[in-house]
Amino acid sequence: MVTSFKISVLFLLLLVGNSIYAQQDFTLYAMPHVPQRISQNPALIPEADVHIGLPLISAFYGSASNTGFSLSQLATFIANPTTYTGGYNAAVGSSGMHYLMANSKTDWLSYGVHYEDHYIGYNITERIEGNITYPKNLLSLLSGNLPGYSGTRFGLDGFGINYLHYREFALNYAYEIDYRWTAGARIKYLYGMESIFTRTSTLGVNIDAYSLNPSMAMDGALEVNTSGVALKDPIHQFNLKDYVSKKQNRGVALDLGFSFKPINSVEFSASLFDLGYIHFKQDVKTWIEEPNQLKVSKDDLLNMIKNRDFDLEKIGKSKADSIKDAVAIKTNTDPFDVPLNSRLLIGVSWKIKEAIGLSVLADYEFLRKDVLPGGAISLNLRPFNWMSACVNYSFYNNNFTNVGVGLSANVYPFLFYATSDNILVPFIPEQATNVHFRLGTSLIFGRKKMYKNFKLRKDPDEEIIID
Repeated sequence: MVTSFKISVLFLLLLVGNSIYAQQDFTLYAMPHVPQRISQNPALIPEADVHIGLPLISAFYGSASNTGFSLSQLATFIANPTTYTGGYNAAVGSSGMHYLMANSKTDWLSYGVHYEDHYIGYNITERIEGNITYPKNLLSLLSGNLPGYSGTRFGLDGFGINYLHYREFALNYAYEIDYRWTAGARIKYLYGMESIFTRTSTLGVNIDAYSLNPSMAMDGALEVNTSGVALKDPIHQFNLKDYVSKKQNRGVALDLGFSFKPINSVEFSASLFDLGYIHFKQDVKTWIEEPNQLKVSKDDLLNMIKNRDFDLEKIGKSKADSIKDAVAIKTNTDPFDVPLNSRLLIGVSWKIKEAIGLSVLADYEFLRKDVLPGGAISLNLRPFNWMSACVNYSFYNNNFTNVGVGLSANVYPFLFYATSDNILVPFIPEQATNVHFRLGTSLIFGRKKMYKNFKLRKDPDEEIIID
């Protein structure tokens, strides 16, 4: 029973981790010829004077990440659950947590116009974000590799499920202050559709099996906010028109960015985005379990340890009733706020030649109490006016085996592009913890071509462009 439970939970973690998406997008950041690059920094003005994203296919993005274990580690555990010693990846961030992270984006509409020193853009984007947060101790508990201790609390604090589905309506403005500095901002109106937000989650087990009066005490507290996922009769209550446009869940967010060119061939850039929140007040329900403690008696504890069976029903009806009373959950329908997961990107690029560029990017994602770092180094090539390519190496989410590629092709007036931050997954699936892709199509007009002779100038406006 216990072994089956361990395997089932690990399979669940893996399946959820492979069905949800994370936010990194290193390859796109290193491709200046793709208009959608501005989504990473509102100051990175596209090369084309006008770009129009085709509905639904201008930008489609998805990835999957699990910081806790790889496929090979899972397979080894399933084969030898009682003797598994393969270990797990080190916890990320300062809180000692692991993450299954999620993000997918689809553009309903996007366009942008660059005129003289000004750029104005607009986009409507469907976004789904999620993460499952679990402590490293959970993996030890499932594998049976518990430390030998007496009277010490075994904490499982922080376990939570978070899911957010919303639509953003964004207005982007960028201004070229001079030939060195460009500043940009993007203000976003957010329309919330569904949310699951684990605001509080604590769970601990204290086992004292060696004293004269052995006992086991469990403590915990929980608060989970939901919206749009707790309908009593979803078939009859669901209304497509209300769902698409009439929900009363609204929010705002802001993206900020700048770029600086000390010389024509070098560019520094930084952006801070998704600074905001959504206020949910429709179809809301919150589950709250107040802090409590439950103690199991000596005889019950010894029987559970002896039989390795923790089925509460076998403890006895009186004990089961006390457990039910101890974990009584209250509910309410109070509105609540859900913050977005913000990100900071810092990059530097060097144009070695007109058709060759090198860039380095640092990525910091702010997820609850943690800061999750990542980074990439990229080589950008433009062998022809109509084609560009990128290859990079990146590290993020506890994984250092990520090689990314990107390719764009311009068949006037269409621009097609596809990127991936990790193309090694089909070749080493047993080590895979990150999967990523992005692709799309845009109409572009007034795109600048390569220069015949590249040389450094003080003012980029002095360069002659070939038609």
